[in-house]
Amino acid sequence: MENNRKGRFAMRAEVRSTDDLQAIRRLCLESGLEDGNFDNILSAVGCYKGLELVGCAVLKKEGAIYSIDWVAVHESVRRMGIGSMLVHYVESEARTRGASSIWTLARTPAFFSQLGYSPSQPSSGSPNIEHCLGCKQYNNGCRPEILSKRL
Repeated sequence: MENNRKGRFAMRAEVRSTDDLQAIRRLCLESGLEDGNFDNILSAVGCYKGLELVGCAVLKKEGAIYSIDWVAVHESVRRMGIGSMLVHYVESEARTRGASSIWTLARTPAFFSQLGYSPSQPSSGSPNIEHCLGCKQYNNGCRPEILSKRL
């Protein structure tokens, strides 16, 4: 039954580029992510059920580093493959732009590991985790990890 549910929803959902960063911010905050900035965004993608944004992700680039950020899926449609679709969409966009690898600072490392991401040590070529250390969610339900994937 679960697979059939996933398939039916996917046929009714539309994944597309979006410039509605405020809708992305709202969905991310509703999903429990900390607020942040939209600096260095190359592209944003949303999953829509009708006119409602139910999933999102963005591709960022800082210097030579490509990263995926602001990944969220509305609670009512989680575990239906939307997060995976969004990550694959962003990875494809990164490849098109010449990226050979992509990074993420993941609060759900197991999700990204299932998609081929591996734990990585902080380096000059990775996202900065230091801003997490002062966050009220750090070690209180959130223990982010730096992960990367060869594209």
